[in-house]
Amino acid sequence: MRKVHRFALAGLIVLGAAPAFAADTALAATDSVTPDRDKIVCRTTPAAIGSLLGAKRECATQREWDQRREDAQRALSDRQIHVYTTASGR
Repeated sequence: MRKVHRFALAGLIVLGAAPAFAADTALAATDSVTPDRDKIVCRTTPAAIGSLLGAKRECATQREWDQRREDAQRALSDRQIHVYTTASGR
């Protein structure tokens, strides 16, 4: 029974220190890595389902990728709002 209590106490000590360690790690990561929004980033889009050919590689700046993601999220949000505010959903 004492071993169980010691184990539980050790677990609480480790878990109590985990958030502080995670915060230090996150702070260190943000200090050492500053995103360069004008850096060229290339991404490969997968081929159509069932096809082995057709994958495409597209290059753009990080700023452009971020803008595309925000535009897609905004369009999806607008569409969802439109569906829920209209009676037929079309």
